[in-house]
Amino acid sequence: MYDLDTHIITTTLITLQHNPGKIYRERLGARLFNLAVQWSKPGGMLTTKVSQVEAIKAIKGRKRTSPVTSINKTVNEVLKAAEAIRDARRIRDEHKKVSGPQNSHRRIFPISKIPARHRVQSWSEARTIKALEEVDPIRGEEAPGGYNQSVVLTDDPTKVGYECETWANWDVYRGAFKGWKATGVTKRITVSRDWYQTVFRPGLSLVDGLLTLDARGVTSPIEDVRVYAAVWVEQGRGYSVHVKRGYIAFLADVSYHGETLDKAVKGVIRKVRRQGEDPEIREARAQKRRIQKAHRLAERWGDEAVSLDDSYAVGNCESGTLSWCAAVGIDPDQGATVSEVVAGYLMRPEPEAWAVLRHVEKRLRG
Repeated sequence: MYDLDTHIITTTLITLQHNPGKIYRERLGARLFNLAVQWSKPGGMLTTKVSQVEAIKAIKGRKRTSPVTSINKTVNEVLKAAEAIRDARRIRDEHKKVSGPQNSHRRIFPISKIPARHRVQSWSEARTIKALEEVDPIRGEEAPGGYNQSVVLTDDPTKVGYECETWANWDVYRGAFKGWKATGVTKRITVSRDWYQTVFRPGLSLVDGLLTLDARGVTSPIEDVRVYAAVWVEQGRGYSVHVKRGYIAFLADVSYHGETLDKAVKGVIRKVRRQGEDPEIREARAQKRRIQKAHRLAERWGDEAVSLDDSYAVGNCESGTLSWCAAVGIDPDQGATVSEVVAGYLMRPEPEAWAVLRHVEKRLRG
């Protein structure tokens, strides 16, 4: 059976084992190197300096590492080589104890010969972690006390989740603020092992601004509507998060999160009818016009109240509404003003937020 860890250790040891010969044979020459090999063996080391010097003088031919090297320096070089050879031999013997004598005769393959299944698994995990770091919208990186993130891949759908833990760092602030607490954040993300293939590649990683942790296609009751059984995460207050399980329905490029399949399908149909979404509105020129109009709404009706009912009236789901409010600093329980919603829209210009502003405008115009 192939053992990846043993293979890597073996490759490293073989590299270390070859270093003494490559380095010291060229530096000492063949005769002095052979003497170093003899001294490295048990019982082969001469105990006195005089005997070591005499052994080198007895060698025929080259006795020094360079024309200007003294005989004493040559002795030190040979002793150093002997010690390196002895260490390499010890490492080799320790490896034999670990791998077993039955494997000592086997050929050691270079690291590039690792079976493809191991390389593919390693690359898949690396690209999953990188993709999650790129698309994750949940707050945390800006935490003044520090930020850590760990990603776990699982084959058990029930273990998919997202945790965001805060902790105190008392060593950040100095001067007049010394002793003040700085909040640090640790994220623990658990996604399915095939998240990159089933979620990221199909473009499901961010839906309505919510991070999708898992998505599996299910049969839709309506032909034109695509439905996924999914797990997603909402931004809570501060650095808190809420993991939700339900369904995501798609009709054209419009999506809707629902607790049940029926709610998701009906929600996306209602959303398309009420919003009249067109892909052209996402172009830069149209976005510029929306921003200009949002400023005019704030100037005219800035102090008018906006509630959750305004969001639900245009077909927005509860998960997306609450997550957007938390991301832009609006307390959904207290409500907001038109100016606050416009400021939030400029921070996070989601089409659902724009639909709310349009609805509020129509309501105020009567």
